[in-house]
Amino acid sequence: MTGFKQKRISHARANSLVRYFHRHFYPDKLADKSPHTPTQYERAVTKLCQYAARDITIGEINERILDRFAEWCITSGIAYETARKYRAYVRAIVRHARPGMCPKQSGRRPHEEPPGDDPEAELKPAGSLWEFFETKYRRQRLAGGTEGQGQQIEIAMRRLCKQLGRAAMLADLTDELIREHQAWMLDDGYSPKTVNSACGHLLSVWRFAYQLRAIQELPRVARIREYQRLPVAWKLDEFERLLDATNTRRGMYGDVPAAQWWRALLLVVYDTAIRCRAVLSIERCHLDIETGWLMVPAENMKARVEQRFKLSDQTTEAVRAIWFPRRRFLFPHKSRNWFHRNYGRLLEAAGLPRTARDQLHKIRRTTASIVAKEVGIAAAVRLLGHSTETVTKNYIDPTFISTHEVVESLPRPVTTKGGAE
Repeated sequence: MTGFKQKRISHARANSLVRYFHRHFYPDKLADKSPHTPTQYERAVTKLCQYAARDITIGEINERILDRFAEWCITSGIAYETARKYRAYVRAIVRHARPGMCPKQSGRRPHEEPPGDDPEAELKPAGSLWEFFETKYRRQRLAGGTEGQGQQIEIAMRRLCKQLGRAAMLADLTDELIREHQAWMLDDGYSPKTVNSACGHLLSVWRFAYQLRAIQELPRVARIREYQRLPVAWKLDEFERLLDATNTRRGMYGDVPAAQWWRALLLVVYDTAIRCRAVLSIERCHLDIETGWLMVPAENMKARVEQRFKLSDQTTEAVRAIWFPRRRFLFPHKSRNWFHRNYGRLLEAAGLPRTARDQLHKIRRTTASIVAKEVGIAAAVRLLGHSTETVTKNYIDPTFISTHEVVESLPRPVTTKGGAE
């Protein structure tokens, strides 16, 4: 397994939780798991040591300690479900070390219930940025939008409140505050692209507040200079390896075999270059299985433009293999997080990299690059549903369309006798 790196633990006591996790629990229980799983266990162990303010031992841990630990996590701002998972992870380690101790439990403890109907009520007092977003911006600017748009703005506002240590008020919005927030995020390890995206959400709310005369000045904050990275797509042989790896998937997704589910989904994305949200939202009624024509509704497309695609015979046959039993969605799934976890495991099975740049969007870049090479950039623009060629060029891997390397035109320098070879 790759991706999870064990920490050095020479400082830990012989009977400590940290040492036991790395020396015994991880090799016995987690060595064959996805890197995400041991990482979550390690975070739980680290949090418990932070709570105890020392290198806690296995023998010290009991139900009372675990309940107080979960309460501390919740009150310190960790999400309720995450706090419960941390407690369950530690309980599993203790059970492995001391069978019979800390048995599995279900249900919530009294202290785990959210404080009232809104656990973030303290961030929304009258005159706050969050109150303006809920009462004005969401209702007037995001009406008919996707849930993800509002969630991203909420994340940005929550992060700003964390920096301030209190609720962010409309009156707090100044150019100096946003610049300080940019620097704070950069210091916290966020990339310039993430900083620009988060601050862009805040500035959009600020500009709308100015339109409604709730703020007297417009923002004048420059974007952070970002790293310009070249788009990278899968080569055809790499995509074929990914398709072959679908045969390693076992079990059923609902009533659909996992291997056939993945093969059909990957081929649909390859033929259409649609995004993750769009492909997971495909319903059976959107596809004519006899003709192979797929209609993706505007509601599922980022550009809000309905598109129609002709699937290849290969893809149609793959979809036909999962066509029955009848169900609403073509690709039944639990959640987006579930999808990304299993897609990562599929990449590992194919021996392909599993980074943020290797997600499903990379197949979109592959199709765009091939179409641009074989048919032209205009066809790639239409396929991706972009408004301009400039946007589409950010999806095209230059190695697909480069027909002449500059180095081939350079005359090779000839060294003199006795010079460096």
